[in-house]
Amino acid sequence: GAPLRLVGGPHSCAGRLEVLHGSQWGSVCDDGWGLLEGAVVCRELGCGAVQAAPGGAHFGTGTGPIWLDDVGCSGKEMSLRQCRARPWGRTNCQHDEDASVICTGGAVLRLVGGAGSCSGRLEVFHQGRWGTVCDDMWALPGAAVVCRELGCGDPLSAPRGAFFGEGSGPIWLDNVRCQGNESALSLCLAAPWGVHDCQHAEDAGVVCTDELAHVRQRFAKPMAPQPRTQKPRTQKPRMQKPRTQKPRPRLPSAAREETQAPAQVSPQAVLPGKWKPLSLLEGTSPREAAQPEGTTRSPPSSGEPELPTAGPVAQAVTDAAMRVSSPRDGLRPERHGAPGTQRPVPKNRRPRPKPLETRT
Repeated sequence: GAPLRLVGGPHSCAGRLEVLHGSQWGSVCDDGWGLLEGAVVCRELGCGAVQAAPGGAHFGTGTGPIWLDDVGCSGKEMSLRQCRARPWGRTNCQHDEDASVICTGGAVLRLVGGAGSCSGRLEVFHQGRWGTVCDDMWALPGAAVVCRELGCGDPLSAPRGAFFGEGSGPIWLDNVRCQGNESALSLCLAAPWGVHDCQHAEDAGVVCTDELAHVRQRFAKPMAPQPRTQKPRTQKPRMQKPRTQKPRPRLPSAAREETQAPAQVSPQAVLPGKWKPLSLLEGTSPREAAQPEGTTRSPPSSGEPELPTAGPVAQAVTDAAMRVSSPRDGLRPERHGAPGTQRPVPKNRRPRPKPLETRT
């Protein structure tokens, strides 16, 4: 098709439309001019999609001939020359009716070196090659335009100084100045393509909000189920209260001696206080045997024999006394708290002694 160019705009993808015919550049009349025709121009120039197709010399009036008038396109043509129009140079227009085109992007954009597709070093595609953008005058409004053009949400930062590493190839853009409301980076003011005073150490970068969503989605992928490992339960040490032992009552010295060593129990302690062992009763009369302790007894007469105090006979007498004091014979020892204590006996009551059987 015929060579085209956009003149008077902020960049090469926005401006007044001019065509080259007969070795001379001329303008196009805006009669019947619209978005379908502008889409064909943007496609032919490699400037992305059409954003607007204003008329009325929006970017100023041109000079020279008006080559085309009443241009009509379906929007699918690959070149403006494939659209219908009046013959070249036949028109009823003036330069105040010059047609214009605004395309969404003068170059294809990409972000390289980041974690995903929404963060990294800014690169643009121009004249069949990828190149970088210098960070002179680069700021957050320019990052907002890039994020919007790439569909990556809102800008988070506009890092400078080759934050995502140095690029290679040409540095296509320098001194890029955006207001932040542009729909494409090509609509921002900048130095001409390839004109700069920068090095790759000054490559500009962009970080958009959708990069966070990309990271969340990457880590939210379902993973193979893994067996659960239960953590060992750590039981807290129980605080045991100190046991307070009650003080034991201290016994009197006499009682402690009795509990420490077994007492030598005499027959007088086993038998009631009013009873005498058989060894003392042998050879006495029943009246003298029944006589309570504490009373005086007359000495035995010269004719009565004395009781033996040692030998087999004395042992036999002691055994007989112990048998008499056992419960089988009906005599039970009185309960007492301590040795030597006696239970008082009523005055009007006297125990009747059993007749004793003595062995000879």
